[in-house]
Amino acid sequence: FISFNPAGKMELSTEIKAGVLNATNNNKLAVSQKISFKDLFGAGSFIGIKGIVVGDEYVLMESGIDILDEWALLGFDPFDRAYENGSKALELEIDQFIFDDILFKLNGVAYFSPDNKFGKGHANSRSTVEGGVYYYINNKIHLRSSIRVENDPNAAIPTNDALIFGLNYSF
Repeated sequence: FISFNPAGKMELSTEIKAGVLNATNNNKLAVSQKISFKDLFGAGSFIGIKGIVVGDEYVLMESGIDILDEWALLGFDPFDRAYENGSKALELEIDQFIFDDILFKLNGVAYFSPDNKFGKGHANSRSTVEGGVYYYINNKIHLRSSIRVENDPNAAIPTNDALIFGLNYSF
């Protein structure tokens, strides 16, 4: 893990993970690159962009069973979906306080095919975008209202969008 944080406003980080100790080719590696900007214009904003590429053989399989815990090693996308062997994804996160207690939040992820394309006829391509407003009642409780839009151009059944309302309490 390499991280660079000049002046506290921008952070650039790179992770290179090996699925096995003797990883000798790119198929057994996972690489992620993230750049984030915090409060660039003094307006309480956060912008993050992350790209991740996972080799086709990152996790060893023996008779169809993971030898290692794939999910713990690779992590999850912004919607808590585990990255898998062969994943190629681009993530976006934007947080902007509109008022002291109201936050606008936008998250998105796009998965690309092995040949780095997106759309119908390109395997593994799909995207999810969620945008919403969070109202902070205090530092432990907030209300959430958001909409999530799923797009899987290769799905046999059309994907559904979701309207989400929530009350979150932190301990």
